Amino acid sequence: MKKKILPCIVLLLSYIVGNAQLVETLVTHPKIKDGMHVDALGHIYTTSGGLQNGTEIGKYDVFNNTYDFDFQTGFFGPIDIDELANGDFVVTNYDNNTVFTIDIDTGQLSVIAGGLDGPAGIAIDENDTIYISNFGAPPTYSGHQIHKITPDGTVSVLADSPLLFRFQALVFNGDGELIVSSQNELYKVDTETGELELWVDLGSFGFGHMIYRSLDSSIYGTATGESKIYKVDSLGVVSVYAGSVPGYQDGILSEALFNTPLGLAISPDENILYVGDSNHLRKITIDITLGNEEAGLDTLIVHPNPTHGIFHLTNKNNLSLATELYDSTGRIIFKMETDDSNISYDMSPYALGVYYLTIQSGNQKTVKKIVKHK
Repeated sequence: MKKKILPCIVLLLSYIVGNAQLVETLVTHPKIKDGMHVDALGHIYTTSGGLQNGTEIGKYDVFNNTYDFDFQTGFFGPIDIDELANGDFVVTNYDNNTVFTIDIDTGQLSVIAGGLDGPAGIAIDENDTIYISNFGAPPTYSGHQIHKITPDGTVSVLADSPLLFRFQALVFNGDGELIVSSQNELYKVDTETGELELWVDLGSFGFGHMIYRSLDSSIYGTATGESKIYKVDSLGVVSVYAGSVPGYQDGILSEALFNTPLGLAISPDENILYVGDSNHLRKITIDITLGNEEAGLDTLIVHPNPTHGIFHLTNKNNLSLATELYDSTGRIIFKMETDDSNISYDMSPYALGVYYLTIQSGNQKTVKKIVKHK
């Protein structure tokens, strides 16, 4: 069943103004090469890429504005990175055809799959089943399989098709469908049978990485060869979101330039896109707050997110907040008004899934997506 769109979210999105969206460079480093991931606190993790002698994943600390390029080492050409419900990360090692998990707290690495064919992209479903695209190892670079890794460690080939060729990007949409970019087309992949269904013909380009943004029910993808970022809405309508000619320029989104963007990630509240662009980590701020900036809703932090039950809203400026939590159908779960510096919400009685926390302070309002996992 298709999810209903919350009226409050539609209202907020109607206030988005194109020139209020800004692009800025956070850091430049030669180890920012490929896939990216953002954790529940908003920290950004980067990979150093295949065939680059890369052994590292980096971390950009959003609170201290610092970048540790070798935050964790011991990898073999890491291409993409994603996160399981328990907080462990999943990393594809292109150079030795393996997939690792890593416990970020201890640094412990574990091999969960081997013998792949240039493993590249990662998508993880709500049950923690992992899907891996295979770009293809040298010298042929002719990958054409999607591997599936279940939570019990079973590794299998989900799809093996000539339609899949030198492909990387894959992501789940809001309906739980696996979307894959291959040969300038987007396919929906049946996660039980591996059957491919053509969804969107992109024309002359494909995506290097994709993310799904639930606030506008759209997929965003990096078109590396075109130096652009595209948006594909739920109906399959394709539009240019950012970029024009190759170049490097920060500022207003409509004027910003990109040069072979590849990595792509999104903040927990879905208000910020992060782009890996020719060794630059760049930030696109999407403004969905109402009124002036004085209320400082951008200082609010939701954690942990995803949550197993209880999550907190850090309100360090002690703003007077009116909050409401909705489920994915638009049904209100509970309300709370407070100016406490740390607000706790107990979701233990409620089902697993996606929820939306609306927060209002004065004439400003924002929405934060909350995910409840096992």
